[in-house]
Amino acid sequence: MKRSPLFQATILTLLLPIGPLSLATESASEQNLIDRQLTIYQEGIALVSENRTFQLSEKEPVLLLPNIAPEAIVESLLLKFNPRQDESTSSEEKEVLPLVIEKKLNRNLLSPTTLIDYSIGKEVEVIWQSPKERREKAIILSNNGGLLLQYEDRIESGLPADARLAFKEIPKGLNRTPVLSLLLENLPKTITPYRANLNYLTRGVSWSSDYIAQLDEKEKLFRLEGWATINNQSGIDFNSSEISLIAGNLNLLNRAPLYRESFMVKAAAAPQRDHIAPESISDYQRFSLPGTFNLQQQEQSQVALFTAEKIPYQKVYHFNNVSPSQRLAAQSSPQNAAITLYFNNKKEDQLGFALPSGTIRLYQMEGETPTFLGEDALANSASGEEISLNMGSAFDVTLTREQQQYHIINPDEWEVSYQLTINNRKSEAVNVELTENFYPGEGINWEIVAQQPPAVLKNESAIWNISLPAEREKKINYRVRYTIFTPTTAEKR
Repeated sequence: MKRSPLFQATILTLLLPIGPLSLATESASEQNLIDRQLTIYQEGIALVSENRTFQLSEKEPVLLLPNIAPEAIVESLLLKFNPRQDESTSSEEKEVLPLVIEKKLNRNLLSPTTLIDYSIGKEVEVIWQSPKERREKAIILSNNGGLLLQYEDRIESGLPADARLAFKEIPKGLNRTPVLSLLLENLPKTITPYRANLNYLTRGVSWSSDYIAQLDEKEKLFRLEGWATINNQSGIDFNSSEISLIAGNLNLLNRAPLYRESFMVKAAAAPQRDHIAPESISDYQRFSLPGTFNLQQQEQSQVALFTAEKIPYQKVYHFNNVSPSQRLAAQSSPQNAAITLYFNNKKEDQLGFALPSGTIRLYQMEGETPTFLGEDALANSASGEEISLNMGSAFDVTLTREQQQYHIINPDEWEVSYQLTINNRKSEAVNVELTENFYPGEGINWEIVAQQPPAVLKNESAIWNISLPAEREKKINYRVRYTIFTPTTAEKR
């Protein structure tokens, strides 16, 4: 949109205290922009791909590209000019394409502060509001630690609370968005249209997965919704953009952020599909979102990825402890069980596709009113994997430990026996996994010499899997023998 003469003649005003300033002009880059694609990664980086048109000639070897993200990584920029397609151009001329020999990114963005800084030495108008409006011309001497103004008959620092500054123009070098300047060679003698593909990486754009699981405790089934949460803090709007999301862990070098602001939350109006299927790309997974999006600066958007119904799950109550090898003075206090929910990422269980890492929130549905049951971090999960979620601790499933015997056989050998009591005070049966780990210390061997019921021995642990009916308890007894030994030279090696 071009400015009217009336707009050009209007004096730009600045109110103090300093606040945000905006322009109602359309960027030239939006006028010559054909299309834009955003490929967003979970690590807070995005690849911006744009097709633009340009009018180039050797008389103007510097190409200015406005509307570049303030957090753009200039070193990553790729600009490829396509051969000219006009009929008047010879085949030889079509093969000669402009070359980029220098790149610069001007991040001097227009703001009340920079407007004053870039106007030092220039004349402005000071406008007082009360008791009635009056105007006086002044020259800005400095803005280093405070505003310093030279009037016709005096020099003053700062502005009264009821005064403001008026500027006649925007100083050169200030822009609403960063401007990328490119020095070109191999340019045509006359103005010629070109189409080019611009690609660059920018920080400040990221996405993550969020999941909502609605559990049916009676049927042991749940409904799962997958959402992509996209954050844009790049310092620029990305309008009418196609968006792809990449799931996986990239290797990135640490770079200090250049631009950061707080963001607001806004739901995205996106075309809805039952399932946006991921596709493999190298060693990652890509989700291509349908349609185009307006991704505004300082905005968080959510887009639905999929909904899956009637996914079977299993809930297991865990006790995972280290078995004490020393004498205990008293019986332990009741220990609450850790709750783990298991399900399989399989097609026959209504899933069977890549689930990107994110946060999953669990709810139990009671009619139309849900109850929040906790949340956990979901790691990147490929098709076919079993997934486990930590739901917190159970109130009604507990374990108590009683040391029944501590018997010294000789100075290098002793036995310890325990009785573990698992209580289920719930009105339904539960599955319990009890793990006792044996870490008596270096140079000490251990051996379970009695156990009831039998345990499964695995590495340095004994594991009991128990199905415990409602309102019942289960006692587990075992005795372990510890022996001190002196490692031989070969064993030390």
